[in-house]
Amino acid sequence: MQEITVQPSEETSLQDLAAVHGLLLRMAQCHSLDQLFSLVTDHLGRLHDTALCRIWLMEQADPQRCATCRHFYDCPEHRRCLRLAAGYGQSRVSGETWTALDGRHQRFPLGRGKVGLIAASGEAFHVDAVSPDMPWVSDPAWIAREGISTFLGQPLTHKGEVLGVLALFS
Repeated sequence: MQEITVQPSEETSLQDLAAVHGLLLRMAQCHSLDQLFSLVTDHLGRLHDTALCRIWLMEQADPQRCATCRHFYDCPEHRRCLRLAAGYGQSRVSGETWTALDGRHQRFPLGRGKVGLIAASGEAFHVDAVSPDMPWVSDPAWIAREGISTFLGQPLTHKGEVLGVLALFS
């Protein structure tokens, strides 16, 4: 196992390190994965320039859910997909809080949309200059309205297997 160390730098304040330390302590007290994922997305979603943080988890497809999924015809195999498990964000335009786990982005087939591509490839995805017309953007109006400029997507892996995706929009 590779050890991860955090060194203060010019860009990392002691306050930032204290916040990370506090998050890690709270994570250790979680009693379920749902509680852990909610804590992480809530914490990351409240960072200064963050608009939205979400976690999707890989799951076996359910024929009943597949039949009503908006991606039914885009899904190549109907075997596995990503299900939205946790999320937190707040509109900088309306002040609306985003925590719902249903809606347009509750599911993604593997290989579809940025979240599905991250899960299928197992590779992180980072864009510093997001624009609404990028082909992987699933809601161009939201990107424009909220002034989203950065996207970070990280596969959540264990023993080489992708278990989900963590995504952050800022």
